[in-house]
Amino acid sequence: MQILADKRPLPSALHRQQRAEGLSARGVTSAAMGVVSEQLFAAEAYSRGFRVSAPVCGKAPYDSITEKDGSLCRVQVKSTAKPHKGSWRVTFNAPKRRGYDGATVDVLACYIAPMSHWYLLPVSQVKVDQIHFCGNPHRSKYLPYYENWGLLETF
Repeated sequence: MQILADKRPLPSALHRQQRAEGLSARGVTSAAMGVVSEQLFAAEAYSRGFRVSAPVCGKAPYDSITEKDGSLCRVQVKSTAKPHKGSWRVTFNAPKRRGYDGATVDVLACYIAPMSHWYLLPVSQVKVDQIHFCGNPHRSKYLPYYENWGLLETF
């Protein structure tokens, strides 16, 4: 188990999953789920050796900036907690519905809350306004992006 600078243990994968299942079972609003997902992203990225910063005001087109060894990456975090027709749908509603582009965001971090799965996709690879993830990442066409935390170091 890794330890934060103030000696508190980071939550294990099991604890993260139990917390996410509890949120989805209680019917947490999408806005609250977004805030929780951003915090979970920051904790996970930090546990993997990244420095994580967030904009002070809500006007930035990204939710977090990660830094490791001088590489900065702008990340937009998206999440879902409810299944949609047998899959998990993550919708990308960018400002003014124009979609995200490489000029404002580098990576879309998609969190499937009930399973505690992260998919990290380069914005350049996302040409649609929503993605459907199947429950088993190994059967998904998005497998290359499953837990792809190394992507944050490539920008």
